[in-house]
Amino acid sequence: MKAKYIILVTLLCLGCFSGYCQSQLYKFKMDTLERTYIVHLPKYYDASKTYSLVFSFHGMTDSASGQENYTGMDDISDLADFIVVYPDAIGHSWNVGFYGSYSHGIDDVGFVSKMLDTISAKYKIDSRRVYACGWSDGAYMCYRLACQLSNRIAAIASVCGSMTDSMVKTCQNSCAVPIIELHGTYDPEVPYWGSATGHGAVDSVIQFWLNRDNCKDSFEYHTLDNCKTDTCGIEEYIYKQCKDSSEVRKYEIVGGGHTWPGAPLLVGYLGRTDYDINANVEIWEF
Repeated sequence: MKAKYIILVTLLCLGCFSGYCQSQLYKFKMDTLERTYIVHLPKYYDASKTYSLVFSFHGMTDSASGQENYTGMDDISDLADFIVVYPDAIGHSWNVGFYGSYSHGIDDVGFVSKMLDTISAKYKIDSRRVYACGWSDGAYMCYRLACQLSNRIAAIASVCGSMTDSMVKTCQNSCAVPIIELHGTYDPEVPYWGSATGHGAVDSVIQFWLNRDNCKDSFEYHTLDNCKTDTCGIEEYIYKQCKDSSEVRKYEIVGGGHTWPGAPLLVGYLGRTDYDINANVEIWEF
């Protein structure tokens, strides 16, 4: 059995410390559209230091501030000393190909690339340690970045996400990208077993990246101790033998819903939240 004990310090999401605001809203014009994003600096930010950066993408109908408040990723940012960025989608949804193609929609990949340029001009960012994570629709966006921006994104983490058919068909075969997927088997929004409405089954998505990253079939398997009363169990699959030292990992949250592990409870119809792990910690450790 593998048990993890997490201690997180609760901090204010939008507070000012040491003469600067930890979380600030930024904006720029792109293709006549105003694009916005929130930058959270770690508690002991030092302008002379070089930092890792994590993009955290919100789900459909949500926002950058909603993602910041729901996931609580600012806490691990402060503890582990990295910068986290919460981008805003146009119309509260990312262009990930749900309607057959994203070629004529909002240029969200271009937005991420320009955002990274803008942030790197203001802060000292380690270009080798830029990562993306997301929830639901935001997790789909992370997979799109792994396909189309793998020269700038070092690894991605998907929570309750998948890939659309159009994304699979057009995914570019470039750099190997480490992938971690955390997904509940009772997810009512992005079904674990897939659906006819553009949600690929989790196992098929994992197999896609195992093939793309040229991973061997061998894997490590762990069951995590179910220490909480959320009634969820976790099965962990780790594929380490992939090209370019990449890795593919899956957390199958048995009984889990469309939720971010370790986060506050949402509306009941989204299902159970697992509290044996904290998604922020697992993502950062990965």
